[in-house]
Amino acid sequence: MDLPPSDSKTRKPAVVLDLDGTILDRNLRESLKLYLLPSSRTGRIFSRAGEALKRLSRKAELLGVTARCFLASGNTRRWLQAQGLPPFPVFHAPFFLVREKARLLFKRRCLRRLKQEGYRLALGVGDRGSDLEAYLEEGLFPVLLVPKPGGSRHKVLEEKIRSLGLAEGKDFVLFSRKGEGDTLWQEAGAWIERKLEDAG
Repeated sequence: MDLPPSDSKTRKPAVVLDLDGTILDRNLRESLKLYLLPSSRTGRIFSRAGEALKRLSRKAELLGVTARCFLASGNTRRWLQAQGLPPFPVFHAPFFLVREKARLLFKRRCLRRLKQEGYRLALGVGDRGSDLEAYLEEGLFPVLLVPKPGGSRHKVLEEKIRSLGLAEGKDFVLFSRKGEGDTLWQEAGAWIERKLEDAG
């Protein structure tokens, strides 16, 4: 997998991040708070994700692209600040998106717009089939995270990979949680860092 070559006269390569299921998990109560009350307690960051994102922010521009409705933008910002994460823009959906096809269409349009605005989109990190497909269609290399192996979302993702005839390593990379105290984000973050350094 090749990244765009670095050029000191241009902006850094960008890493696109999905949020839910990728850098954090949330339960029903947290999901309700996300839209109903001003709060920074709307999810739990995955182990090592904060450290990894801080390191990545020194080598790349971080961009959040989430299917969350824009009504959650205030609490999204509060949550990111509460985690001590480096500030980065987050692009929300204009309305509630439930179906995977709607998520895919939104993310494709958003990524296309970011490219038109001059961002050098290099890699995309996500956990859904719609993330995978959107990244591939817009020229980003997909980095897939599976926090809950064997779960329904994982099975849907596996089916999407099979239906598209993709080969791990060549078309995408996948990191799966291995248990309590897992190194999911430590491994994924280190892999992304190496790819960014190779491009430099």
